Amino acid sequence: MIRPVKVLVKGQKYRSKTEGRWAIFFDALNIDFQYEPRYFKLLWSEPSPLSSYEDNTYKKYLPDFWIPLKTDENAGAGLWVEIKGSETSAEELIKLQLLTNKTGHYGYIFQGPPGSPKVYQTGRNGKCGLNPNGHEWAFDYFNTRVYVGNEGVSLEVNEAVRKANEYDFEQAE
Repeated sequence: MIRPVKVLVKGQKYRSKTEGRWAIFFDALNIDFQYEPRYFKLLWSEPSPLSSYEDNTYKKYLPDFWIPLKTDENAGAGLWVEIKGSETSAEELIKLQLLTNKTGHYGYIFQGPPGSPKVYQTGRNGKCGLNPNGHEWAFDYFNTRVYVGNEGVSLEVNEAVRKANEYDFEQAE
């Protein structure tokens, strides 16, 4: 297994180049974000009538990005975004769904760099899966002035993708 290279972007350490590229992408589009804002303790296995509290299994989860929405009517609302450089496992989908259930906020996994990621979406309805139109819906939901629609990608998004994918990273320790 290839280990991700930790990188610096504007003084912030990211655990991989792919995460760093997404940070550059969000920044280029003026999308506010917080990187790894906090750990969550997620209940991984439900208790049975025969189990005690100590028998419950919890997993720590540190989502990559929190993106607050920019609308007054959705104050406090936002999206969780997890970045994956390679194939997304079932366990990773489950963890994001558990986080979505716990917090009441939508979640996404962007698998790959900006420009052509595979997008998984989790909702508050307990559903989780690959969203073939994930790019379009996600950017619209970020409530930015950018919308990636059926007519193609805006010049602003193309420029953000170019910046992110051509960025010359400084390696972090």
